[in-house]
Formats: sequence, C-alpha cells, structure tokens
Amino acid sequence: MGQLKKSGFVGRSCWHGRCSKEKGSAPAWGCPRIQSSLGLPGKPTEQWPKRAGIISFQKDRLPMRPQLTSVKSTARGVSGVDLLIVIAMAAVIAGFAVFSLVRANRTTNRSNYAVDIANHLQKARQDSIRRKPTELNQMAQLKVFNRRFYSIAVDADSDGYLDVPLVISLPESTGVEIGGPFPKTYIFDSEGQTVDEKLRRVVPAAIKVGNSSGASNITFSDDGKITVAPANNPASN
Repeated sequence: MGQLKKSGFVGRSCWHGRCSKEKGSAPAWGCPRIQSSLGLPGKPTEQWPKRAGIISFQKDRLPMRPQLTSVKSTARGVSGVDLLIVIAMAAVIAGFAVFSLVRANRTTNRSNYAVDIANHLQKARQDSIRRKPTELNQMAQLKVFNRRFYSIAVDADSDGYLDVPLVISLPESTGVEIGGPFPKTYIFDSEGQTVDEKLRRVVPAAIKVGNSSGASNITFSDDGKITVAPANNPASN
C-alpha cells in the first residue's frame, strides 16, 4: 500500500474506464498507470500483489469454502444369526398362539358336550314330570354305556310306553369322554327326582365329562335338578 500511496493512485479515482474505482477502494491491477508506476509487467498475473508487497484483497474477501469430510457409516447389515434369532422368536410366539387356540377349542368342545348330556337328562326329567308315570318301565331315563355312548328314552307321543331309545355318541376326534363306572342309568319319577330300579329316591354321583383340557361335572340336587360346573381333574377311564 505504501507504493500505491506514493504513486498517488490510492485515495482518488483512476481515469481508466476499465478499472474505475471509487475513492478509497482497492487498486485495479489491470490499470496501465498502476502497472507502470509499480514496475509490473503489462499482462496482469496473480503475482502482481506479491511483487508490489501487497496482500490480495480479493482473496481475503472470498468466503472460505467448508471442507467436506467423508463420514464412514457405522450402520451394518443384518447378519444371518440375527435373522435366525428373529425367526426363532416368531416361531415360539406362533406356537404359543396355536397352542392357546387348540386348548380353547378343546375346552369349548368339552363344555358343549357336557351341556348336551345335561340337556338330555333334563329332557327325560321333564318328560316324567309331564306324564306322571307310576311304573318303572314308563319312567323316562338316560343310560350311559361307556365313555362315548349313551341313550335317552322318553314317551314323546304319550302312549304310555317309552319310545325306542335314542343312542348318542361323542365324536372320537374331540377327545371328550364320559367318566365311569359303566353302565349307569338315571331314572326320573313323576316328581322329577332320580330313583333306582326299586323306585327308591337317590342322589346319583356327578357325571364327569372331560378331555385333555380339563373336565366338567354334571351334578344332581336333592330334588333332581341338573347343573353343569367345571371340575378339577379330567374324566377317568
């Protein structure tokens, strides 16, 4: 800047049209008057500011370009072991879900068949109450033959004689069975109470109906009413 001040080109305008500068601005290095006064060659080069002992203002005004750095990604793909663990966990969850559904289905089947047997018992009881029979062979009854078969006999046409017994079986595929001992017969008198073959009133033991999911008990009250309740143990053979 000292040489420029001495030459009188700093602080006043340059006459040259290409490098006209306002008062106090940086010198235009392409001006021939500046070149001749500073002893610079005729063609502008980047070395002029250095030869004149001046720092380039143009470079100082340029904003620094941010340096880009490459960042290595720390993400990694899913390994085969991770995939196997996820598959195994999904299989375990699916297994529990299937097991729960199967168990719920078995429980439903057991309860439904226990209710069916109880309904047939109630049907026989209501038939005897309706007809008021006095003879054993006229009393409605239900007989259990074994774990899967039982029959019901009523006088549906009220002719004084029991109809041909209707035999009912429990599907083997459900696994539902009736508990023993076998055979056993449930006879209802004219008041709807259970009696034995000598017409003595008795309260029979509960009928146990069960499968692998548990058991249900069909119980008799003192006056012959029938109810179904869950049991703790599966039906015995």
